[in-house]
Amino acid sequence: MVVVVDEYTMNFTCPHCSTTFPFKITRDFMAQLVRGYGSTKLGLLVLPRVPSPGSTTIPYLSCGELIEIKYEDVTRELSKAICKEH
Repeated sequence: MVVVVDEYTMNFTCPHCSTTFPFKITRDFMAQLVRGYGSTKLGLLVLPRVPSPGSTTIPYLSCGELIEIKYEDVTRELSKAICKEH
């Protein structure tokens, strides 16, 4: 069975400030995740990082810290959500 998901919201908790926020997982985000683009934070500088297929980074809205999101984590959460619905 193939299930098409256009958009899904996952909750992430910042390891730095412990704030939880919802983040929309879209097709564009998944494409970025598979290709592996993101940023690296060095002190106050935020630099593009070398592509690392299967992971990307997003900034936390509360404190601006970057978190690495992995493809496996997203697909695991999507699978759980789909199983609950079906």
